[in-house]
This record gives sequence, C-alpha cells and structure tokens, in this order.
Amino acid sequence: MPVPSRRILVGYVATAAGRDALNLGITLAVDRDAELHVAMVAPEAEPYAAAVSQGAGYERVLRRQLQEWVDEAVASVPEGVRVFGHVVSAHSDAEGLLAQAREVDAGAIVIGARGGGVLGRYRIGSVAQALLHSSPVPVVLAPRGYEGRGPLSRITALFGDRPGGMQVIAETLAAADATDTPVRLVTFAQASETGKSSAAHAGVPDEETMKSFVLEQLDRLENDEHGERARAMISSGQATTEVVAGEEIEKSVRRLDWEPNEVVVVGSSRLAPAGRAFMGSHAARVLRAISVPMVVVPAPR
Repeated sequence: MPVPSRRILVGYVATAAGRDALNLGITLAVDRDAELHVAMVAPEAEPYAAAVSQGAGYERVLRRQLQEWVDEAVASVPEGVRVFGHVVSAHSDAEGLLAQAREVDAGAIVIGARGGGVLGRYRIGSVAQALLHSSPVPVVLAPRGYEGRGPLSRITALFGDRPGGMQVIAETLAAADATDTPVRLVTFAQASETGKSSAAHAGVPDEETMKSFVLEQLDRLENDEHGERARAMISSGQATTEVVAGEEIEKSVRRLDWEPNEVVVVGSSRLAPAGRAFMGSHAARVLRAISVPMVVVPAPR
C-alpha cells in the first residue's frame, strides 16, 4: 500500500461490498507484510433519542451481531496475516472509521463499492463519499466483485503537472519499495497541450515519445527526491511510461491496459484542504472507466 504505516484498516460490512474490501485488504496486507484491522461501526445513540430508543437491550444485541460478523471476517483471513477485529461506536460510519484509523495508526482505509452501479464497477455510497472528502490517510476503493488475493502485479500512478502530482508519485514509489512491485507512470495530455510539448504529438505516441513527455511533466512538478527517483527509474527501465491523450478522460483511460491485480493511484482535487483527501471530478471520471482498485491520496500538507 502506498503509505508508510504497516497497518491497513478495512471498513467492513456483512455484504458483498464488505467482502470485496476485505479481499483487497488481504492483498495489500500480504504484499506489505502489514497488520490488517477489520472494523464495523455500531451507531451511537443521540442523547435526545434516548427516550424513544429501543433500549440498551437492542443496542447489546446489535453490537453482539456486529461482533459476530467481524469475527467471521477475521476467521476468513488466511494464516500468516496478522489480523485484528474491532467494533467501534460512532454517530456515523465514516466518523467511526476515521477514529479507528487514528487509534491503530492505519496508513490507509479500504472500503468496497456499493452494488447497483450502472457505470463501470463502482458506485460511491455515502460512507465512501465522506471518507473521500475528509480522510487524512489514503482511501482505497475496491471494485465490485474484487476477488484477487494474490500479490500486486503493478502500481500505476496517474498524474498531471499540478503540485499534487508529486504526492501521487511519492506514494507510488513508497508502495513499490514496500512490495517490490513494478511501476507505471501515466500522465494526461489534452489536445490543447500536445501542440505545446516538444515530445507529445497527435495520435498514438511511440514509446520514446511517451517517455519524453512523462519526463517533461515531471520537470514541471516540484524538483525533489521523488521526482529525481522517478526520472532515474524511467531512464533505467524500472518504470514504464504511458501518455493518454484526448479531451474525454474516460475514453482515454479505457484505452490503457489493466492487469488483474493492479492498483491505480490518483491525487486529490486542488480544492482539498492540506493533508486531506478530496476526490475531484477528474478522479471521479477515471473511476468510472476502470475495473481495478483505486487509491486516492490526500493533498500535500
């Protein structure tokens, strides 16, 4: 997982979406030799509702049921993975998951997509929306039907020339270091940009043209150790490069090839508060075009 912490929190629900998130959490935990924390959230009664609530007995029954579901999820995790189960109380699922992530010092929160989506394999529910617009740690989205429990096959960084692009590259390189996984660096070139670049051109660029354009994009970002390392990896062949050109992001992304156990890393919107995730319209359009897990990293601090 492209985060320094070796603890991964799965926001679990006893549905297919919860199983998708758990499967992805297992994949990431195995790859990073990380602790896996599986959490469900019990609704915390509002004080004013005490008089009309179904009573403490109902709350105990509910919490016991949630604990049983968590225990079943924990029991399904393969041997060799250090796994812990939690039932936490909070006013909302997102609040509970964020609090538990702080409690265990998790480096990422993994959640599944809701069923019923008509576009791609993602439908973002209210919990995901809240996390994607507030989390201080990367949020990892599991597509519907995700089953992969094997090692990651590739990590793709999707970045542009805005300041947050270097954060995406930094997180991707951290993941590559932790998992010994191949890296692909993909940048976007709008039709209006291709004429300005000395490397990019209309049509499908060849390998050298793509490499040159990605290097140009890196030059536009902050010149720090991550950029230098990315350039060195490209030059040595340790990282592959691709350019997706066109005004329609979804069509451009669909032209990319995706491996079964690949993950894609994207940045937060320019509107994101420092150090917080905020999935913008660009990332949302990418999400509609892919069938692999997506990592949304917070904005730089």
